[in-house]
Amino acid sequence: MSMNPSTNSPTLASNTSKKLPHINGMYWALVVSSTTLGETAGDFISQTLDFGYGGASAVLLALFVIATILQVLFAKQHAWMYWTTLTLASIGGTTLCDWITRSLGLGYPLGSLTIFISLVATLSAWKWWTRSRDLGAALDKIGESLYWLTILTSSTFGTVLGDMLSKNELDLDGQTIGDTLFGEFVTRHGFGLGGIGFGDTASTIALLVLLAAVAVVTLKTRVSRVSCYWGGIIVTHPLGAAAGDFMTKDDGLHLGNAWATLLLVVVLTAVAVIAYRNNKKQAATLAA
Repeated sequence: MSMNPSTNSPTLASNTSKKLPHINGMYWALVVSSTTLGETAGDFISQTLDFGYGGASAVLLALFVIATILQVLFAKQHAWMYWTTLTLASIGGTTLCDWITRSLGLGYPLGSLTIFISLVATLSAWKWWTRSRDLGAALDKIGESLYWLTILTSSTFGTVLGDMLSKNELDLDGQTIGDTLFGEFVTRHGFGLGGIGFGDTASTIALLVLLAAVAVVTLKTRVSRVSCYWGGIIVTHPLGAAAGDFMTKDDGLHLGNAWATLLLVVVLTAVAVIAYRNNKKQAATLAA
């Protein structure tokens, strides 16, 4: 679905000015692939490699900050850097979500509310600074920095929302409520820790339908394309979280974190190659 028809910069090519990549169907295929990879890779690093949620979050957020600094310093938009930064945001958002909900013991309802407030704050700051209704507008360094901060918070919120939709109980990974920082406080004041419990399959289907609804609103109404873009970004992250769990958990494909992550790396690479070839053909056609 195209959300910024005013810009012709291809998704996987460097731009002559610093703008977001072209927002089209291949862009969203790459976003969904990277957010799903973020879920499985985050669990692989924190659980399978035993970094823990705090350790994995520290490492991944450090890598995300480095990638963001490089991305902002580049004078042109480089696709490989853009998608590396977005994927690191997806992986870091997964481990950060688990650290907030499990290690700190906030649980899904209060954890999602806390992260949602952070998302509203970062999105409002980005909107206030850029003051643009055009996704194809050039980015300055502060606007781009706020964009990536919003991507990280949307990834974290999307992960906790996906977990809350699909899971019934909060898995503390062997801890007790008393082992967490806020668990006893949260339960003492009447806040639940668990989620709705739709299951990974039903949650994935429901979120696909919701993403399709965002596409219809984008294409068939006059709702702001900027609003539709962020709506799509926010929906793709819980979709990635639910789909990632569907691939790894017992009630889904049961591939495990390592095999699911490897498979998604292959899928993401394949989608990127297809997008790159399509964009080369489009550029050649325009040049002719």
